[in-house]
Amino acid sequence: MAPSAKALKLKLDELLRQFEQLDFGMRDGRVVTADEVRALQSDGMRAAESALAALGRAAAEKWIRDSLTHRVPKSINVARLRDFVATISELQLEPVPAAPVSVAMQQQIAQLQKLAASSPDRHVLNRRASPAQVRAREAELGVSLPDDLRALYEFADGFALFCDGSSADAQESPFRLLPLLELQYASDDDDPSEPIAQGGSTEDLIHHPQRVRVFDLGNGDYLSCLHTARLTIWIDEHVDGPTGIVARSLAVLLETALSSDRIDSLTGRWTRAFYA
Repeated sequence: MAPSAKALKLKLDELLRQFEQLDFGMRDGRVVTADEVRALQSDGMRAAESALAALGRAAAEKWIRDSLTHRVPKSINVARLRDFVATISELQLEPVPAAPVSVAMQQQIAQLQKLAASSPDRHVLNRRASPAQVRAREAELGVSLPDDLRALYEFADGFALFCDGSSADAQESPFRLLPLLELQYASDDDDPSEPIAQGGSTEDLIHHPQRVRVFDLGNGDYLSCLHTARLTIWIDEHVDGPTGIVARSLAVLLETALSSDRIDSLTGRWTRAFYA
């Protein structure tokens, strides 16, 4: 059963109190580090947006007027909340639940937060997508994304990492999560409605028309995802076509991509050697 409006407002009030504590580097009576403050701010903003979306636009706008006019903690991004509330559709009567997040994926999201905090110009995270936006894009494409990828989009609707001007793509990033609106099938010629045969060969799987481009590696190369209820694989897509499976979970893929081993010791640039 969906939470009541009263319960949602109480949750928002509690989040507001937590943001006030973060202004003093505190949480639940204990001192927290700067990295913990940034992580808690990010988690708090996501939780606030989720509660505001569940309230509905009119009630969310009223809560912001009533609660964020006179006392505004420095740790809360009021402009971001106002922008988010402006996107809420009054027709969305049933809130879409957030995607479940595996422990391994939580660790990789924390690593992404740490990267972005350490060098915001080099590691750029887009605003999060709402669960409803993720499901709407899935419906448009006619695909089902794995839960960990849904959770990643609910953390950031796209990112550009390791930006240093060495890549040929427009964002100058050699490892870029495509925003939801840029997701597309990896193959333009085949019918994506073709069923995925059980027990198919690796060659059949990596060429299946339902695979979706998710990560842009620059220079016309991508990492695509093929997902069913029983199978998830991540595929290396070169300009000339798919070459093989690089991972069977998003958490493993990100763990490898974000590893310090991917940074060339001489140039300081990210290398895709793992995917070659």
